[in-house]
Amino acid sequence: MKMTSTIELNLRTEAVDKEVTEANQKAMRDTVVEVTNDAVRGSPWETGHNRRSMVGEVSKMGMVAGQGSLERQVDEGGIEGAVYSTSGYGGFL
Repeated sequence: MKMTSTIELNLRTEAVDKEVTEANQKAMRDTVVEVTNDAVRGSPWETGHNRRSMVGEVSKMGMVAGQGSLERQVDEGGIEGAVYSTSGYGGFL
């Protein structure tokens, strides 16, 4: 008796890669929003200018938190996040 079988693989690697990338970007966004909010709450203030200048951004998403002006700190080639102040003196605080 002779038996023949055929196996077909459908790994959907492109679809899975896209889903994983989207999930990682959303996780980065959520993290950047939380860190930005913590930075705003922890910033010393007299006038509130530095608090208003805090920005959180994620690659391929732009600004995700804050009110400051966007200065493009992340590389669009991967998944990166950045939290910074555009006040000019935020790093000293």
